[in-house]
Amino acid sequence: MVKIEFIKSTLFVFLFYLFFNVITHFFILDAPPCGTHVWRQCNTLAMSKNFAQESMNILEPRVDRRDNTNGITGSHFPLYEWILAVFYKTLGDDDWIPRIYSLLLFVFSMMAVNRIVLILTKDLNLSFISGLLFLMMPLNYYDSVNAMPDTMAISFALWSLYLLIKFSKNQQFLDLILAAIFSICCGLIKFQFLIIPFASIVFLKWNSKTTISIISMASLTVIIVYSWYQHALKLMDLNNIREYGLWVKSISLKEKLLTIKQNILMDLPEMVIGWPLFLSIIWFVLKKQRPLKWTKNLFFLIIWILGFLVFYIVGIERFKNHAYYFTALTPVFVLFLVFLIKNHPKKNLIFLGVLILNTIWSINRIYTSKWQKEKWGIPKEFSDQTMRKALSEAIPKNEICIIGPDISGCVYFYFTKTKGYSFENIEDLSHINEFGDHKFQYILKSGVKYFVLDENRQDPDGLKELGNFKQFKKIGNFSFWLINSEQAYNKID
Repeated sequence: MVKIEFIKSTLFVFLFYLFFNVITHFFILDAPPCGTHVWRQCNTLAMSKNFAQESMNILEPRVDRRDNTNGITGSHFPLYEWILAVFYKTLGDDDWIPRIYSLLLFVFSMMAVNRIVLILTKDLNLSFISGLLFLMMPLNYYDSVNAMPDTMAISFALWSLYLLIKFSKNQQFLDLILAAIFSICCGLIKFQFLIIPFASIVFLKWNSKTTISIISMASLTVIIVYSWYQHALKLMDLNNIREYGLWVKSISLKEKLLTIKQNILMDLPEMVIGWPLFLSIIWFVLKKQRPLKWTKNLFFLIIWILGFLVFYIVGIERFKNHAYYFTALTPVFVLFLVFLIKNHPKKNLIFLGVLILNTIWSINRIYTSKWQKEKWGIPKEFSDQTMRKALSEAIPKNEICIIGPDISGCVYFYFTKTKGYSFENIEDLSHINEFGDHKFQYILKSGVKYFVLDENRQDPDGLKELGNFKQFKKIGNFSFWLINSEQAYNKID
C-alpha cells in the first residue's frame, strides 16, 4: 500500500511539473531557435539534423560549416543530439520538437531536485516547491526549452547525486551502479557536471567494501570520459573543423577581472539565480542569529561550490559571454535556501513566496529581453515560415554554397538548410593566406556554384571584386547568386 501511494505521489509530482513547465513556456514552444546563444542552439539542431539525414553513427557528429568535407568533427558526446535525431526521423523537424524534448528532460531534472531535497529533509512540501523553484531561476527557465545539451547533462548529474545519497543511506549497490551510469553520461555530455555527483562524497560511508566500489566507479567514469574527449580531439583534426571549443583559451588579467565583476554583479543575481531568490538567501544568512552549523548538508554545498570554482578559474574565458556554464551551479542556491529555512515555523509560506516572486522575475526578465519577436536575434526572414521555406528550397539539395555574413558560422546554414563555407564579410574572401593561396580561389576549387548574401548586412557590390556572379533569386534581404567559376578564376589571376 505504501509503495502504491508513493508511485501515485511521484506520478502526480511529475505531471504537475510537466504542466507547470508547459504553461509557463506555452508562448515560445513553437518558436524557432532564437534569443541569446542562438548560434549554440543552431549548432545543436544542425548536428541532430545531420544525424537524421546523413548517418546515425553517434561516434561521428557532423556540422554544417564543413567547407568541402563530410562535416565530421569533434564535440562533446552527442547523446542529446542523437536522441533528438531519432525524434526527427519519426516526427519530422518542426520547431516544437526540440523544445518539448528539452522541456521533458528538464522536468526530470526538477524531479531529481525534488528527490534530493526529500531525502535530505524528509519534507514533502519543501521538496515539491524546490523542483518548481529550480525551474524558475532565469537561466534554467530560459534554457529548459532550448536546444542545449546542458539540459540532459544536468538531469543525469542530479539523478546520479540523488542515487549516491540514497546509496549512502541504504547501501544498495544497484543505486551505485545506476549512479555510475548517470555520472558517465553527464560527464560525456559536459564534463563540468561531474562536479555535482562528486559533491556526494560528504555523505558516503567509507568502509572497505564501499570504498573499493566507489573508487572503481569514479575511475571508470574518468577513463570513459577522458577517452571520448581524446577521440573528439582526433575528429577535430580529421577535417580541421574546430566548431566546438574543447580547449582552454587564455585571456588577459584585465579581461579576467572584468569577467569576474560582470558575473558577480550582474550574471549571478540577475540571470542565473534571480533577484528574489538571491536577496532571500542574503536576508536569511544575515538574519540568522547563530552561525551556520557545520553539518554534512553545508559541507556538501561547499564542496559543490569549490569544485565549480576550480572549473571557473580554469575556464574563465567561457564565462565572459556564456552564462549557461553556470547551469552546473544553479541547484546549489535552491538547496542553500532549503537548508536555511527548513526549521523556520513559516518555511512553507516563505518558500512559496520566493517561488512566486522568482517566477514573476524570470518570466519578465526572459520574455522582455529574449522572447519578444523583435528580440529573437535572427533575421526576419528566419522567423517568417513562408520566407523560411522559400530560403530552404532556393538551392538544390546536397549542393554546397558560400553564405554570409554570419559570424556564428552555423545560424544561416541551419535556417536555409544549406552546408559549405561561411564568411563574416566579403572582404575576408579576398585574403591571401600564409601559403600564398587566395581564399576565394581555394573555395572555387571545391566546385561550389552558389553564393548566398544577406544584403541587410553586406552590400552586394563587394561581389564584383571577386568575379562574375548572376543573381537568380531574392527572398527578403537574401540574394542568391550563381558563380561563374571560370571568369572568377580569371578575375583573381
